[in-house]
Amino acid sequence: MLPRILHTYYCVTTTYSPTGKTVRLTTVQTGDKPNSSFCLDGKQNIYRDYFTQRLIAEQFAKAMGGDTAWT
Repeated sequence: MLPRILHTYYCVTTTYSPTGKTVRLTTVQTGDKPNSSFCLDGKQNIYRDYFTQRLIAEQFAKAMGGDTAWT
């Protein structure tokens, strides 16, 4: 069996809560690009958007009002 090829995707997680909004950028390595998603977690709304290019993810995070460093 051949090893699975992993690709790097860039995730922008935007969390809206009663105390404000946070934007976090992370990388994910997986075989297939994850689908963008959202969930309602009690008093928080959490949105995850995935991108194939780092620059586009950074631009999206900036447009969302985030200036958080990569984690």
